[in-house]
Order: sequence, then C-alpha cells, then structure tokens
Amino acid sequence: MANKPTSSDAAHNSLLLTSDFITLVTIIVAWLLERHLPLTLPLPTTGALVGGGLLIMVAVIVLLRAKIELKRSAQPTAPGKPTTNLVMEGLFARSRNPMYVALLLGLAGFSIVFQSGWLLILLIPVFGALRVLLIRREERYLARRFGQAYRDYCQKVRRWV
Repeated sequence: MANKPTSSDAAHNSLLLTSDFITLVTIIVAWLLERHLPLTLPLPTTGALVGGGLLIMVAVIVLLRAKIELKRSAQPTAPGKPTTNLVMEGLFARSRNPMYVALLLGLAGFSIVFQSGWLLILLIPVFGALRVLLIRREERYLARRFGQAYRDYCQKVRRWV
C-alpha cells in the first residue's frame, strides 16, 4: 500500500532530469559533431530509410502504448508528479522502463535514417545517463513508496526487456 503523496513526493522534480532533456541535448551534440567532424554511416539510402523508419515506428508505438497504460492507471509521466500506484500490466509486465526503451529505439532509428555515426555512438552515454540520472532515482523512489510490492515486481520484470 502506498503512502499518501505530497507535492514534493516525486522521483524527479526538475525538467533537466527528464528523458526529453537528455534527448534534446543528445540531438544537439550529435548535430554539432556531424557538422564539424562528420561521421556518416555507410548505409544504402533506401535501406537506411526503411530500417531506421521501422525502428522509429516501433519506438512511437511503444511510447504511445506505455503512455496510454500510464494514463489508464492515472499515473503521471511529467516530473514533479507523485506516483500513486504501480503499473505492472501490458508493456510494464515485460519492461520496467518501456518509455526509455522507446527513446533508445527512436534515437537508433534516427541515427540510421540520417546515417549519423555520432548519434549512434551517443546512444552509449544516453543509455548510461538514463540509468544513472533517471532510473536509479526512480527505482529508489518506487522502492521507498511501494516497498515489497515494488521489490517483487523488480524480481519478475527486467529493467529493460
């Protein structure tokens, strides 16, 4: 059973600690690197468009489905909003972080479509940033908030896929 949330009871209270901000910074850094030190992926244009486009489509579907599942459970995705219950159905029965999986798939898709070696390389630090800056904090928050129910969920469902 969850404790009653307070206005400051949230995993993240800063817009700078969001996947949106991390994604924006990543895209800007990749763009700057590509402009000044191009690292173009040697992919056939049609193959890059089809392959990258498919990854982007999968990412959008996963993201929208996860957001719908959160909305059905009246759970926020914005920073500063408390989580009032665990969502463990649908995509969340397969991954504790389907929205972050979607983000990584989307960035990989865009790196392929735009043949950006830098964007592909930057997936490694993005993965680390998500883990250290967001997921670690969210996991501590959820463990504190939901106790054994969250720990049991973690035992059943992997962090990524």
